Amino acid sequence: MNLKQLEKYLNDYLRVKEISDSSQNGLQVEMKGPVNRIGLAVDASLETFRKAKKKNVNLILVHHGLFWGQPIEITKLFYKRISFLIKNNIGLYASHLPLDMHPEVGNNAQIAEKLNLSNLKFFADYHGSDIGILGNLPKTLTYRSFIKNLKKVFKTDFKILHFGKAKVKKIGIISGGGGSFVEAAAQIGVDVYLTGEISHSSYHSIKEYGLNCVFGGHYFTETFGVKALGKHLKKKFNLTTIFLDSPTGM
Repeated sequence: MNLKQLEKYLNDYLRVKEISDSSQNGLQVEMKGPVNRIGLAVDASLETFRKAKKKNVNLILVHHGLFWGQPIEITKLFYKRISFLIKNNIGLYASHLPLDMHPEVGNNAQIAEKLNLSNLKFFADYHGSDIGILGNLPKTLTYRSFIKNLKKVFKTDFKILHFGKAKVKKIGIISGGGGSFVEAAAQIGVDVYLTGEISHSSYHSIKEYGLNCVFGGHYFTETFGVKALGKHLKKKFNLTTIFLDSPTGM
């Protein structure tokens, strides 16, 4: 597929220009020729780029790109990363908040879908957009049963804080680093706040608000969006996609 055509489609589908973000979302590194094989990854790291080369990927779609905020010098690690992409003719497209909050392929929407949540709503304003998803479980569960089901659905472990209700139904989800949204989750009255990770300073806020919190890991909770986006592109354009797994354990 032509790179510019794919770039335009992604920008429109993910509403890149409409969503304010510290990430410079969109095409970050160009490549020559048609897009033949797409790599899907959470982080724009040298480890990811080397895996892309081994898999003959010529465009990588990442959640965490290389460029954030102000312009940076292309030196040290940034030089190594960018020069590797250019030398191997591998392009890089990044989507941060647009992929977190997308109603179909977003990280939060995908987690909500796997939990069979209903009556979905958005919450937690960030940069002028509500990025979290709020929904109800099919039935009320004890917190212990919810955690047990959660581990079965996602086949991974979760860290938990149990300062809230013994029975739960209303679930709030923000993938990645959700520590700054503890107050938003408390104000909207969630029974469980599910996120990737929190900071040390968030612990006492969670306790004092009387929240149940579940932490699945920043990396793990943000693998869902790129995978779903890959499936979408494969179905729509018959493009070959592959997930480049580089877990951090965080």
